[in-house]
Amino acid sequence: MTQVKDSLARLLAQEDLAVEHRSVDTAQFNVETRVLTLPLWNKASNDITDLLISHEVGHALYTPNEWDFIGQVPLQFVNVVEDIRVEKLMKRRYAGLAKTFYRGYKELQERDFFSIQDQDLSAMNLADRLNIYFKVGNFVDVPFIDTDRQFIDLANGLETFADSIELAKLLHKYCKEKIKEQLHEDLPAPQQSTQGGGGSTQEEGEQQENANDNTNEENNANEDAPVGNQPSQKQGGDEEIGGDDIEVETDSSLADALKELSIENRFGENHYIEHPNVDWNKFVVSNKEVHNHISGTWEVNETEPNAFFSVDLEYRKFKKSSNQEVNYLVKEFECKKSAASYARATTSRTGVLDCTKLHTYKYNEDIFKKVTNLQEGKNHGLIFNLDWSGSMQDYMLSTLKQLISLVTFCRKVGIAYRVYAFSDNWGRCPDIDNNDPDKIWIHGDFSFLTLLTSDSNNSQHDIQCRNLFRICAKFRGSGVNDTWYHFPRKMNLGGTPLNETILGMFQLAPQFRKESKCEKVHVINLTDGEACPLYCTRKVTYNNGEEHVLRRPLDYNCFLRDRKTGKNYRFTHNVWDQTSIYVENFRDRFPEYEMISIRLISSRDWSRYRSAHIPMSKNEEADREWKKFKSYINLYTTYTASYILKFESLDSESEFEVSEDATKTQIRNAFKKSLSGKKANKKILSSFIEHIA
Repeated sequence: MTQVKDSLARLLAQEDLAVEHRSVDTAQFNVETRVLTLPLWNKASNDITDLLISHEVGHALYTPNEWDFIGQVPLQFVNVVEDIRVEKLMKRRYAGLAKTFYRGYKELQERDFFSIQDQDLSAMNLADRLNIYFKVGNFVDVPFIDTDRQFIDLANGLETFADSIELAKLLHKYCKEKIKEQLHEDLPAPQQSTQGGGGSTQEEGEQQENANDNTNEENNANEDAPVGNQPSQKQGGDEEIGGDDIEVETDSSLADALKELSIENRFGENHYIEHPNVDWNKFVVSNKEVHNHISGTWEVNETEPNAFFSVDLEYRKFKKSSNQEVNYLVKEFECKKSAASYARATTSRTGVLDCTKLHTYKYNEDIFKKVTNLQEGKNHGLIFNLDWSGSMQDYMLSTLKQLISLVTFCRKVGIAYRVYAFSDNWGRCPDIDNNDPDKIWIHGDFSFLTLLTSDSNNSQHDIQCRNLFRICAKFRGSGVNDTWYHFPRKMNLGGTPLNETILGMFQLAPQFRKESKCEKVHVINLTDGEACPLYCTRKVTYNNGEEHVLRRPLDYNCFLRDRKTGKNYRFTHNVWDQTSIYVENFRDRFPEYEMISIRLISSRDWSRYRSAHIPMSKNEEADREWKKFKSYINLYTTYTASYILKFESLDSESEFEVSEDATKTQIRNAFKKSLSGKKANKKILSSFIEHIA
């Protein structure tokens, strides 16, 4: 519901306003930051909420941030008059809002928000009666004398804020004169003269006492006050704003009643956090720099010519065996691309007679030749983000093999690609600034390591793949023997900065799209676990008055605010949910892009993943698919699709091998075994190709 009302405010304002919901008494609009702050109207009905939002947006549109009238006329009088002008202009701008104001004020009157039930309206001052007349006059008979009605005409003619100030001054002067006339009529002349003009009747004393109690009431801002950065309520009492103690009681009553619609946020004050002001290109380590570091390490340390013999032999075997899988991908891609193209095909007549149909002219009107137009599909580009964390070391080589197969496929079909490893071990990013408050805090040690790119030629690509194969073979559990060569220091594994990676894609993905001239970008994250949580920056003021920007957790009362989408995304107490928020924000910001997850998990982690990311009603179906294919395609996350792969199945490459004297049963079983080792990959890869065909 909050998102819907935020959208309503932005649509009415015809501006991408930032809308905040806080534990405040009054709505406020900051004209500098363009932030509309609304109270937490949790107890308000839909009609009242629409009324209040429309009213406050009207102030945002038409009430300037000018306070020259302070000291000349009480704020409450300006409130009443300016409300009349603003609501008139909003109804003129949006004809449908007349019904919104009608229904909202009807409910406010039924709930006596103005405290006028059983009241003698004729005894109220003119400011109160005008306030009632223009807000709930459809439901209440408001009495006016002839001299009062001129103010109704003047109010109906308001157009500018200056007009409102002038009318507020006239109204204030008129009400003061009426009070003086009433006091003069109520005071007996003889008693007044015997006291020498220094005393007062009991009734006058009570009126004066009540008036003094209400001093400074007009400085209490409410949602009907002109929105903007209001001056401090301590700027002065009534003595400073005209020497008057007149209160607009209906304005105060409405303000007090509206406070009852909001409830205190039991989780504390809401905090709205925005994307960090960083240039993500500073976190990118170029492809050349990465491989210069790798090659430089071996040039300096490796003197034995056969140091890489075993691992390079393993790499050549992998290249040969992966051709079958790559060719399968290419075939699937071409088939699905052709099918998609024909699905968009259109047929039209050429205007040229088809001689083969001339003999049917007596009963067939369609005797012209036709032509089929095939619309070309979109040009695609892929960004792979590889998790370079310590938990990946056992299966990093297997993951790299899958990645190289996908990249080789991209090279064969002419798809632009880029492969990043997200790491926190390369070195600290220079010029990282986390001093802006209310931003997501980014760790300076984060880096995008450009491992592979479609810009490299075939020779460079092969050398780079071989280098990465050597590195991954050094990790424990690789299965490659004699890997006793030196390891490039900056390529060590570390944490899982997946959240930083997704935030970086907000800048790098559009940049890649522009550079590669592709129409649609697919971002694929390959990881084995949850991301390290991020923090935010907040300004803290100490008792001595010093201000500091500190790092704070992102918890339940924090919202990620994206001014470009106009949406707010609420964080939860579960820090592992942050990734879903960033992915959802990315897809909202770039609806033409896709963000896909390839998640690697072990058998023992399946039940935990299923409980956290798959609806309970789909658990049995998911278990069956996981058991059968050793994989699962999860469509219930904020990702476009999540491909869940079993760690142990990444290297299951059962070959079809039987002895010469094998029986039919042995041949059949061997064939089934070879197929079962590939069906998981083929199912995942076939679905993956559907997204980019």
